[in-house]
Amino acid sequence: MIRYVKTRYSSKFGYYEADEVIGKSLELYGEYSQFEVDFLLQLLTPESVVYDIGGNIGYQATAFASRAKRVYSFEPNAHNYYLLMNNTYEMSNIHTMNCAVGATNGVIKCVDYNPTIPGNFGSVQVGVESATVPVPLVTIDSLELEKPKLIKIDVEGSEYAVLSGAIKTITEHKPVLFYEAHETKQFREIYKLLKSLGYKLYWAQVNNYNPNNFAGNLINVFGNTALFSIIGVPLEFPDIQLDKVSGPNDSFEKLISRVRARTK
Repeated sequence: MIRYVKTRYSSKFGYYEADEVIGKSLELYGEYSQFEVDFLLQLLTPESVVYDIGGNIGYQATAFASRAKRVYSFEPNAHNYYLLMNNTYEMSNIHTMNCAVGATNGVIKCVDYNPTIPGNFGSVQVGVESATVPVPLVTIDSLELEKPKLIKIDVEGSEYAVLSGAIKTITEHKPVLFYEAHETKQFREIYKLLKSLGYKLYWAQVNNYNPNNFAGNLINVFGNTALFSIIGVPLEFPDIQLDKVSGPNDSFEKLISRVRARTK
């Protein structure tokens, strides 16, 4: 069942009632991953273009569109894409694409889910054994879109493929890159690639509960859980007051250990 809620960026935003993570957060708090959104919005201007790769049902896209000139949002899963379209159709500066993004053009299989059975509907993967639904696969470089200010990547382990298909775009335009890192199996390869392209990398911890949430809900159902992402910026970009990625063998577990050691 689809339910609707008022969020920071939409008066009527749809989500699946059975979604135990993003849907639950929207239901209780009227927002999702707001620390991440607030951080990235600081980087945007009315002239910015954003590539939202892994758009899910559109919460980040609507947030980016509230400040940026244009948002290109990519989502391969049909159930997620249905809500992505419905949640963004009134915002003329959001352009949605029902496809996966990777290192080559072609076709790839996507994991599907039953939106009536409780689960985490944000954990959709492509190219894995459990994937069954063929979807178009495109590279960012082949699309020749407007110059991006920000590329946000949330693709459940396919980050390296996305970046490999965007090397020309990254080299020419030097956008800020933001990608989830706690699930990637190619951390080392991504580190080496972005370093070779002239990027500085920082850790960004994104807590799942925001005490200053839009709904003013003081009940924290997510506890101390968090996502760990990495922000990459060109070398000429001012330093960011976040922990730097220490090298190709770093991990979010090592980051946690470093933080704990500093606070003892």
